[in-house]
Amino acid sequence: MIKIRRESFLAIVEKLQVYNLSKTSDDVKGIAFEKFLGTTFRGELGQFFTPRSVVEFMTEILDPQEGERICDPCSGSGGFLINAFEYIRESIR
Repeated sequence: MIKIRRESFLAIVEKLQVYNLSKTSDDVKGIAFEKFLGTTFRGELGQFFTPRSVVEFMTEILDPQEGERICDPCSGSGGFLINAFEYIRESIR
């Protein structure tokens, strides 16, 4: 568990609330988690990160389609699920 003072949390939220992260195609949450917390927690707490290139390669191999169920039981930051969603969205366009 990450402990953070309420005042620090509110200051972070205040700084970040001006940004709309839904308009980016990247998994911003996952990238931020890996960059800022990855070196601290990598492997120590059982957390491991799949490189984005591997996620993209595996998504292309699986070729998920609209209407299929996609499951990632070891979701972490949701990188596989987000990439699969983006893949399907692009195929619909």
